[in-house]
Amino acid sequence: MAGALHPLNPCRYDTSGVDAKGSDTTNGIVVGPKGRNLGAGPSFTVPPEDFVALDPGLIVVACCGFDIPRTKREMPALVENAWWKELRAVKEGNVWVVDGNQMFNRPGPRLVDALEWLVSVLYNIPEVCPPRFPAEKWE
Repeated sequence: MAGALHPLNPCRYDTSGVDAKGSDTTNGIVVGPKGRNLGAGPSFTVPPEDFVALDPGLIVVACCGFDIPRTKREMPALVENAWWKELRAVKEGNVWVVDGNQMFNRPGPRLVDALEWLVSVLYNIPEVCPPRFPAEKWE
């Protein structure tokens, strides 16, 4: 959710050269009163207590550089933590393992497929899911 309203990595803004009305004084483009959206900050390790405090209703595990079999081999490092079983998404069976390497972690047209898959899962609209999207529910 880089650049979106994300509780763990909020969007950063650059207000230099932006007037009170939200116009960029260097080229006249309206950018909003907060300034230019610089996106989220760099990646970082989220402490488990911060993650647990959010109690997400959906968890998507899309590891950079890993396909689904490799991600599944790495899942014990996550799921063997005592706090994992207490998460709402885990209790409700709403944890997905996705081929992050292929679908989420590289720029390109597959990001559109990833977005469509997310919409299908978030809003329970299976017909918008791309055919053969590489995702599996974690049991």
